[in-house]
Amino acid sequence: MKRLFALLCVVAVCLTTPLYAATTAAAADEKYPSKKALQREWTYEGVAFENRGGNDFANMVVATLQMQSSQIEQMAGIKAGDVELTFDAKQVVANYRNEASAKCDYTYNAKTGAITLSGKTDYKSYSIEGVVVLRDDAIYIFFDVNKLLALAKDINPDIAQNSQLKTLQQMLSSQQGIFIGAKFTR
Repeated sequence: MKRLFALLCVVAVCLTTPLYAATTAAAADEKYPSKKALQREWTYEGVAFENRGGNDFANMVVATLQMQSSQIEQMAGIKAGDVELTFDAKQVVANYRNEASAKCDYTYNAKTGAITLSGKTDYKSYSIEGVVVLRDDAIYIFFDVNKLLALAKDINPDIAQNSQLKTLQQMLSSQQGIFIGAKFTR
């Protein structure tokens, strides 16, 4: 389970369809790290939610989720400092409390912030697209929440039985533009 969680950290930090909102909703002043700046060790600081192209209701959902960040982290069993990401030229490795780790390949476009992570777990291949944003010497890695939930269920079908995730998925299934991610610092 810890290995799966580390993998989901990569996936969550770390779907198969193009980013429809992340690139179109980006603010004109949004900054993306260079690939060289990305290639270092980053420490998890907290969960983040963002409306990247949804409607006003999506803004309310994001605000509600952000207010519940600590409960979400507690439910996931993660807190600041628990995950370290290390990017090299082609791979990213996530270490979870030095108890479990996972790695995957990645491609990154510094002009748009688009990142694609891909790998294989339990004989299942996966690919996930997200966006990396640079803010105040920290990076935020965001993924479409609906696609991330679908990927998590595909990787581990037992997750589909979790009542809290079922509720979250029902609440978010009709919303577009809601992204979940994480803040990482050096």
